[in-house]
Amino acid sequence: MSIEQQPEAWIIVNRDTGYRIQVSLFPDLYNKDMFEVIPLYTAPPKREPLSDKEITKNTPKLIHIGERLAFHAGVRFAEKHHGIGGEE
Repeated sequence: MSIEQQPEAWIIVNRDTGYRIQVSLFPDLYNKDMFEVIPLYTAPPKREPLSDKEITKNTPKLIHIGERLAFHAGVRFAEKHHGIGGEE
């Protein structure tokens, strides 16, 4: 079970000009139509790996079982490469 990380601050960007106004601790003070409010975190949240069932559900309908196994291995390789579910 992962805990949802909360933003520490927000950066305020003018939607028309792209100008970054400032870093704010109070994002609700800005008009969301005029400003984009981007959350800032101290570190990226910990991501959990896909379950075998989720991988199987999203596997393309391939002809050979070997390709399905290779797809599954590729997903696990990508997760490991991106630090998902791995040890720190």
